[in-house]
Amino acid sequence: FKILFSAILYGFSYCSANVLNNSVNKEDNVLIINKGERGGLSTDMGVISPQGIVGIITDVSPNFAIVKSVLNTEFTIAAKIKRTGETGVLEWNGKNYKYAQLSDLTSVEDIKKGDTLVTQYSMIFPANYPIGIIEGNSSEQAISGYHIVQVRLLNDFNKLNYVYVVKNNYSEELKILQKGADN
Repeated sequence: FKILFSAILYGFSYCSANVLNNSVNKEDNVLIINKGERGGLSTDMGVISPQGIVGIITDVSPNFAIVKSVLNTEFTIAAKIKRTGETGVLEWNGKNYKYAQLSDLTSVEDIKKGDTLVTQYSMIFPANYPIGIIEGNSSEQAISGYHIVQVRLLNDFNKLNYVYVVKNNYSEELKILQKGADN
């Protein structure tokens, strides 16, 4: 793993990998990449491209890894509107590989078409890493009373050839600290 120079990725290191197999037309899409345990990879590591987030590693062998794609109906991630700080949950509805949905928004009044959607800080992804662009407000509310907006993903998942696996250099320390706080 190498240390990436960008301040966006402070506390994270990365390694590059080639995409060997990728699907975009199923409900539960995955990628297979050409790095595995021998390359320092393990489950629950984030995968990004220069454009935005790609997914999370779910399984590794000595030389390969499976990545649960953003285009997987079981993938969710906490996200926020960069301009306003409004938070929600990014999910994919299994339809169009160019779009995902931001749900659990309490209000859409301040959200505008063209707003940038980024990651919140997590153990897997660095904060403020790009995800997509808001396509427009939804005037409809979900049954729960929360709003949903359409997000155009920055990655063209149909053309992914290489990615970066992201390792949180402080994940073990944070897990121990969190475990102590929970007790």
